[in-house]
Amino acid sequence: MLKDYVEKNHPEDEIFIKNMVRQIKCTSALQIYDDDLVRSFFCNQKTCLVCNSIRLAKFLDKYLDKIDDMNHKYHLVLSIRNPGKDDLKQSIDSMYKFFNQSSIKKNKEFVELNKKIIFIRSFETTFNVYMTTYHIHFHCLLAGENETEVKRYGEIMLDYWLKYFGDKADRKAQYLEPQEKSLLENFKYLFKLKDITPSSLPMVYHLLKVTKGKNLFWAKNIKLSKLEKELKESKIKDDTNNQIIQRFFYKNDLKNWIDPETGELFIDDQKENRYKEDIKDQKNYRELQKFFRKQSIDQKENRLMNRKESKK
Repeated sequence: MLKDYVEKNHPEDEIFIKNMVRQIKCTSALQIYDDDLVRSFFCNQKTCLVCNSIRLAKFLDKYLDKIDDMNHKYHLVLSIRNPGKDDLKQSIDSMYKFFNQSSIKKNKEFVELNKKIIFIRSFETTFNVYMTTYHIHFHCLLAGENETEVKRYGEIMLDYWLKYFGDKADRKAQYLEPQEKSLLENFKYLFKLKDITPSSLPMVYHLLKVTKGKNLFWAKNIKLSKLEKELKESKIKDDTNNQIIQRFFYKNDLKNWIDPETGELFIDDQKENRYKEDIKDQKNYRELQKFFRKQSIDQKENRLMNRKESKK
């Protein structure tokens, strides 16, 4: 839908159209290697449900456990008056610049708290199609061992936010409160994919253009363990000696991947029912990896058994 809109209304934006094509083909091909791994290809687009889920799951996997250990957590929402299309980029830029502006850094109390309070923010947008305006805001999670310090950190930030934006920031539109809901409430996508409708397409397209290169998730004062640092530094690379032993391609009519040479389906009904609810509910990247690995191992064992049978 978005690709069709851009092709019709912005045919000159070849890079965007190319990225939409990549999104349509996201995870459309799976390759099984002789090292028992299944690998796919991802588009990494902000409007892709698969890539958004993986991106969020990796972020949660990296930070959520460390936040759970903290005794006190607060949820802070920071927003400004809804801008229109012409003011959107400038408004978003000013929101990001707030965290680097000098006045709050001169507050000695904030400087001390800023060294130890865990701070995670995510940027989210909702659309007002009728007014053609954007509700842009940050969801912030504050966490620490001392409740007074955590709350005070949020109060100082909120106070400076209101001073920084003046009449552009309505006090009633901001709030700071103890974190009572699931921590997942703090980790948002750029926008809800269900908000992409025919009437919102021009707004979605413009938002994606002006947020290009922006960090939607950002965290501070969460230290990686030694193991995590080692894993981060030793990035996994494809072994060029590994041989591709089978390829699957996604078919919409089957809602499944299929090997065009053998007609074999990647997911059979029994295994799909066993795993899909966990994947759907948890959106957990590790579960997805285990699922793909299990599929690969099962299929490799079947192939080995078939070879043994054929040699008899």
